[in-house]
Parts: sequence; C-alpha cells; structure tokens
Amino acid sequence: MLRTLQQALEQWQQTKGEPPADDVARLAPLLHEHVNMLGRYDFTLPDRIAAGELRPLRNPSSWEEQLVEIP
Repeated sequence: MLRTLQQALEQWQQTKGEPPADDVARLAPLLHEHVNMLGRYDFTLPDRIAAGELRPLRNPSSWEEQLVEIP
C-alpha cells in the first residue's frame, strides 16, 4: 500500500505540483476505517504483482472505473 501511495504522490507532483500538506498528512493507511487490524487476510497476489510490478493508478474521473464488480 505504501508503494502505491508513493506512486500516487509522485504522479500528483509531476502533473499538478506539490499536493496540499494537510492531504499528505492524512495518507497513513491506519487512519482509514476499512483497514482491519484484527481480521483475516488473504495475500494471494497475481503473478505480475508478486514480481514487483505496480498496478496502474485508477482515474477517479473515469466513469468506467466507478463501476463496482461483484464477485
């Protein structure tokens, strides 16, 4: 997760300059309700991710990426 946050920050800096300091201060993953510190986790990763590749960052303004797939 931290690698993805770093990638997102770098992309922001390249396209929009420095992000607001208060936004960066709130990036810690432990501050988010959906992070369950006591639950069960499955760390099965796709091969390309296990090899160290990062997934592409999503474009939040793209309507296709707002669709939720139900497993």
